[in-house]
Amino acid sequence: MYNWTDSDLFLSTGPSTLNSSGAKAAFYILHALPEWLATVLLFSTNVRMVFGTGMFGDWRRRDETAEERAKREEKERKKAEKKAVKAEKR
Repeated sequence: MYNWTDSDLFLSTGPSTLNSSGAKAAFYILHALPEWLATVLLFSTNVRMVFGTGMFGDWRRRDETAEERAKREEKERKKAEKKAVKAEKR
């Protein structure tokens, strides 16, 4: 079935058709603005540092307690010291 119309519906530039250049510009600006704002927000902040995640995100199933964190940091410090001592010996 073939549909055909002779109306100027798509070419109309009447006051409420939103086909004028200004209306189209306003439409695209208002629809693109949130995307640009989200992009700027994501690329202007260091999300990993703000939320304390690692390379692959937050992989722990629960947050550390202060004692667990202190224990982990102490273990990492000792490991770094051992590595530095090994590097000095070479």
